[in-house]
Amino acid sequence: MSANMPRYTLDYEALAERVKEYRRVLGLSQQTLAELADLSTTSIAQFESYRKQINLQTFIKICNALDVDANLLINGSDGAKPIDGVINGLLDKLTDKEKVLLYPVLTAIIAHRA
Repeated sequence: MSANMPRYTLDYEALAERVKEYRRVLGLSQQTLAELADLSTTSIAQFESYRKQINLQTFIKICNALDVDANLLINGSDGAKPIDGVINGLLDKLTDKEKVLLYPVLTAIIAHRA
């Protein structure tokens, strides 16, 4: 690796897009996300429109407010949709017994499509 080439970079536009996508999937307004993250609505709006880069502390606040893994926001999810990440995050919080209870609901939804 050359001395002038950075080892790590962060694509702030992609990060902002992922935050915006997760916020929308969760049905949150910028104002609600700002309140949950203890930030100003202006900060969220500026970040999502690429006018402002966020620092690590702000990023962590946003991850916690969205209840999403920081890696997922930084690196994306290899083509998976944000809703997949949200649902997987919820499933990870369920006990095996709760997952068993959820199974008939999911199968009923799938059967209803056909």
